[in-house]
Amino acid sequence: MNSIFYPELEPLYLYILSLLPVRKLEVFEQWRESAGSFEAVCLASEAQLKKWGLGLELVIKLRQIKAENSVEKLMQDLERTAVSTLPYYDIRYPKLLKEIYDAPPVLFYRGTLGSPTETCIAIVGTRNMSPYGNSIMPAITTPLINAGVTIVSGMALGIDGAAHLESIKHGARTIAVLGCGVDEASIYPRSHFRLSQQILDNDGLIISEQPPM
Repeated sequence: MNSIFYPELEPLYLYILSLLPVRKLEVFEQWRESAGSFEAVCLASEAQLKKWGLGLELVIKLRQIKAENSVEKLMQDLERTAVSTLPYYDIRYPKLLKEIYDAPPVLFYRGTLGSPTETCIAIVGTRNMSPYGNSIMPAITTPLINAGVTIVSGMALGIDGAAHLESIKHGARTIAVLGCGVDEASIYPRSHFRLSQQILDNDGLIISEQPPM
């Protein structure tokens, strides 16, 4: 086992562990406390893993996951795509997100994270936006933006994209939470690729629980 500890690699080892069928952040934290690091958990012997509370099924599953995923490959993908990681133990990780049952242990992002105390409001809706929806969007978003509220949406077609665009028109920062990866090759829908660039150019954030391609 490598005797040199690299803190910057911890989110990558955590991501590999997050591929296990484990949903509670408390479990990952217990493993880290027992082993000293997520790297130590990933590199431990199967006998040691069992001592730390991993059952036989999890030990076998982890062996399979490590055979299909590597920290080296993930690190290369992050460097190639200019994507950063945000693990749950980072103070900048969204506080409310931690409170849900299956909060993602690691988030992947491009752009500016902003302050942990940033006031945000999510606006999401149909992909088939009506003329009325389009016309009413400024009346909904403008007072919020003027009050310093950051608009969060999913960068989908329709309402989501319109909400982001209203923020950009006002020169305001906006946050896109994606179901796909945040790297350029993964952006979906592809018709919103330019929108993703505008969000980033406007000091915004694109974030997801999916790693880059």
